[in-house]
This record gives sequence, C-alpha cells and structure tokens, in this order.
Amino acid sequence: MKHINFKTLKWTNQNNNEIESINIWENSENGGMKYWNVPKGECFEKHSHKGYEHIILIEGKMNFSNTILTTGDYLITQKDEEHEAIALEDSIILVISERKNC
Repeated sequence: MKHINFKTLKWTNQNNNEIESINIWENSENGGMKYWNVPKGECFEKHSHKGYEHIILIEGKMNFSNTILTTGDYLITQKDEEHEAIALEDSIILVISERKNC
C-alpha cells in the first residue's frame, strides 16, 4: 500500500509556465498517473493521446473543450480525441493516461 497526499509532495514546473505536476506512476507505454496544479488562466494547448485519458478534478474549476468541470467531476477522452483546457479557478487535476501525447 502506498499513501500519497498531493498537498505534501514536491511539484515540478512545466515548460516555463505556471503549471506544475507530480508524477505518481508510469506505465510501459509512457502513460501513467499525474497530478497537475493549474493556476487560474493557465491552459493546455489542443492535443491528443494514443490512448484513453481519464481526468478527475480534485479542486477548482476548468473548461475542457467547452465542457466545464468542477470539483469531483470526471472526464474521459478517447484515443486520438483532440482536447484543450483552461483553468477557470486555481485547480488540481488527477490525470490517468494510457499512452503519451502524440
């Protein structure tokens, strides 16, 4: 058993913006599980994945390709489905992906 509390882990900055992440687990397809800390106004540009992506909004409010997620909401994207996201409030998401972005 492994207990992880995202509030006590060390966040890593991503790509010279304000978005930070914590890698929890990686699979053999370069997918895995990761927490993302997305400050209000920060975004993920349009992209897709070579497998399913599961997104759970832990805290905050985000717009994923015109679908608004609030705390506790779950979203799944299909293989090769393009999507983008912007944080409408400071947000924490848990993302589980089968494969790396394409």
